[in-house]
Amino acid sequence: MPTGIYIRTEKHKINWFKKGQIGWNKGKKGLQINPLKGKNMPKEWKAKLSSARIKIREKISGKNHPIWKADEVGFCALHAWVSRWKGKPDTCEHCGKTGLDGGQINWANIDHKYRRVLEDYIRLCVPCHRKYDIENNQYHIFGKYN
Repeated sequence: MPTGIYIRTEKHKINWFKKGQIGWNKGKKGLQINPLKGKNMPKEWKAKLSSARIKIREKISGKNHPIWKADEVGFCALHAWVSRWKGKPDTCEHCGKTGLDGGQINWANIDHKYRRVLEDYIRLCVPCHRKYDIENNQYHIFGKYN
């Protein structure tokens, strides 16, 4: 017989509700998960929890994180790290276009060594990034252009 499927016998039914027994959620509405949900938490509690979260985040972020890879990180993860620390770019540093977002602008690595050095990244729109990489003979690395 497959696991998880079995015939419920009288032996199993012994542990079910007894006749007249009131359920623990009688009179409550919806799924009951967090007892503090919908309640106002005291400000002292909020401050204490917030400071505890910040301390924990500081303890396990960056080099202190157990799976920190330093400069051995992948291309996408490195650019995500740069975006996290430098923010989302909106102005190209070469042509000066503004109001760019999403796939129109990205962080470009200056020396093409892809290390965790924040000063080694500049904001470039896609056309300027392409020109920059072609001028530095780096555009062929990722198979975009030959």
